[in-house]
Amino acid sequence: MASPEEKSKQPYVPAPIPCSHPSEKPPRHVYDRIIKVIVGPEGATREFQVYRGLICHHSEYFDRMLNGSFREAQSESLRLEEVQVEMFHHFYDWMNTGAFDIDGYTKDEIRSKTSLPEVIAKLYIFADYHVVHSLKNAALDCMYLLMESEQLVPANNSPLIYSNTTGSDPLRQLLVDVAVRHWPCDINKGKLDNYDKEFLVDYVLKLKELEAAPGVLNLNRTKQVKAIRPNFCEWYHVHPNVKGTPRDVGASTDKSESEVGMS
Repeated sequence: MASPEEKSKQPYVPAPIPCSHPSEKPPRHVYDRIIKVIVGPEGATREFQVYRGLICHHSEYFDRMLNGSFREAQSESLRLEEVQVEMFHHFYDWMNTGAFDIDGYTKDEIRSKTSLPEVIAKLYIFADYHVVHSLKNAALDCMYLLMESEQLVPANNSPLIYSNTTGSDPLRQLLVDVAVRHWPCDINKGKLDNYDKEFLVDYVLKLKELEAAPGVLNLNRTKQVKAIRPNFCEWYHVHPNVKGTPRDVGASTDKSESEVGMS
């Protein structure tokens, strides 16, 4: 049997998040002609070779750009000056492998990568802006798996998340739902300026909704965070083309007290 030290150096392979409507494999016809995508600001660009049909299949944004009335529709290349090369690279890898996750990292590597929640949040924001629903779900899964495995709340990333999302966005809700389960009652006042003010309001409102005081729910925080897993798809995944799902167009995403496992 491996020692704790040896286990920390083994690849981390979390149990996947159950999804009631997993993404289907792209059809063969989307692997058509290749276009050039030039990403990043002048002087720091990177060029990607991408199947035109594949990027349109995954992204409503690029589908409209390449198949609509935009000038890019007649072009064999795209120029994305405002997009970070790192984020498009993650998108490119995900398009070609169907995966964006923390599989393969060791526990030690995950713990040393303090920027990993920020990378996941930025990829989610990229997917949201470019309307890549399946990648949004993959990023949500990855963020939760990180929070579940390391028992962390990436509240320091709340300014990034809240300034780039709105309303009842799934990533906002996930951050708040984990925070009420995990944050201790002795939050350092000196760190409050690091957190988005709207996030703190949402945190307090969620505690009020659950009739709980800060720190009470996280007395068994490991169990509380894991309790999210069985209903993760229902509460957070985006399935806009599946009728009757919570995040189908016009559907309610509210969760009752009993649904969040707090009753």
